[in-house]
Amino acid sequence: MKLWFPIIVPALAALAQQSVNYALVALECRQQERLPLHFVAAVALVVTLIGAAIAWGRWREAGMDEPEDRGEQRTRTRFLAIVGFWVSALMALAVAAQWLTSAFVSPCVQ
Repeated sequence: MKLWFPIIVPALAALAQQSVNYALVALECRQQERLPLHFVAAVALVVTLIGAAIAWGRWREAGMDEPEDRGEQRTRTRFLAIVGFWVSALMALAVAAQWLTSAFVSPCVQ
């Protein structure tokens, strides 16, 4: 069950970051204060990196060699760990890209 966290939660964190950023744009433009956008991005990035760390740890525990084509518990754990690591890494890149956009593009651009 611990391996579902790196697969599901980082994607939800990236989507939540985007949704919260859209909600904060009007406030950011009015107050000219970007700290809430940076805070949301930092939290989302930490969540995605925690997911990657969990998956990496489980991958190392299950063995980092090539997955075999058997239906053993170890093979399933290794597969989910690999998928979780790469999903978390991809979501970390998405969060970082959104963060860079909010850092360099003014929220008042129309």
